[in-house]
Amino acid sequence: MLHSFDSKVINGSPYYLIIEEIGDLKGTEDFKTLLAETMKTVSNENIKSVSVVLNQQESLNSSYIKYLKDLKFVQHEVQYFYHLDLTSIHDFNDHSSFTLKSLEHTSEGLFKEVWQKSMALSLNAPSQTTIDQEFEGMKSEIGDHYAKSCLIVFKENDPIGVTMPHIEQGTVDEGRLFYFGFIPEYRGKGHGSLIHRQSLEYLKQIGAKHYIGATGQKNLPMQKIFNTNNCHLFDKRVTYRRLNKSDSIM
Repeated sequence: MLHSFDSKVINGSPYYLIIEEIGDLKGTEDFKTLLAETMKTVSNENIKSVSVVLNQQESLNSSYIKYLKDLKFVQHEVQYFYHLDLTSIHDFNDHSSFTLKSLEHTSEGLFKEVWQKSMALSLNAPSQTTIDQEFEGMKSEIGDHYAKSCLIVFKENDPIGVTMPHIEQGTVDEGRLFYFGFIPEYRGKGHGSLIHRQSLEYLKQIGAKHYIGATGQKNLPMQKIFNTNNCHLFDKRVTYRRLNKSDSIM
């Protein structure tokens, strides 16, 4: 699917499909072909939403934007993308007050509860899916070892947030955090950079050599966390999204 342009596809079927990188396109006609292939897949598999992410240069292409708008895509969010060479980090010795427990050692119900609370009042653009749909999409995207990546953050005995480190599908050493966040009453207390660094250490332990992170342009606290942990901003990308309808672009 969509391999003709070396596009990068994040597949959370049946709830979402994201074209995170449009690939090696020669111009607008290639872009239209990519969108036609995408929407055919979305229709055939009844995927609930589809997103197309354009990098800083691509987002200035007026013909791309016009075609997306013609297909009823709307701008959803501008995201800042960060990178860190994980081989440069060393052991962290100052996170003893926090414990990370995977889904294997807690429960799906508790994980979903804490994840949902962590998404409340987020500064990132809101999701249009339920927590159950998010969970199923995550399982599809991360793969069979998803339980090891679903970590609840505990401060003593209190669950305060979630972090979801994993190796990006299709790669052998690219670390990502599917989600990272705290329930509202534990925000602004200085925990974020510490747990983020602990998550980076976890990624290194499972074989990741570099880390790609992203957050919305309005999420200044998360941007501060990236900067504190020596992650480097390398791109600003614009996401366009469309909820699946029964209509076709063919």
